[in-house]
Amino acid sequence: MKLISRCVIGHRGGVTKGVIYERACDACAGTSWVDYTPGQALPVEDLVFTLSHRLLHLEQLLATLQWMQHDESSNRRGPHGTHRTGDSP
Repeated sequence: MKLISRCVIGHRGGVTKGVIYERACDACAGTSWVDYTPGQALPVEDLVFTLSHRLLHLEQLLATLQWMQHDESSNRRGPHGTHRTGDSP
C-alpha cells in the first residue's frame, strides 16, 4: 500500500481554476490524491487499492469505537453480571 496525500494544487476536488473555467488538475489527474513522496499522480489501480484499504481500516475503527461506546453506556450490571434495580423483591 502506498502512502498518499492530498494534492495541494487540486485540493478543491481535483480541479484547477482557469480564467473562465475549471479543468482537471494536471498534478493529480483530477483525483485530489498524489503519491506522498514525489507528489505525482498515482495510477488508478494503485489509488483504488490504497483508498479501499484506508476505508476498510476506518470502518473497522468506527465499529470498534461504536462497540466501546455502547459497552460503556449500557453497563447497568451489578456484581456477577446481574441487573438488579432494587425495586423488585
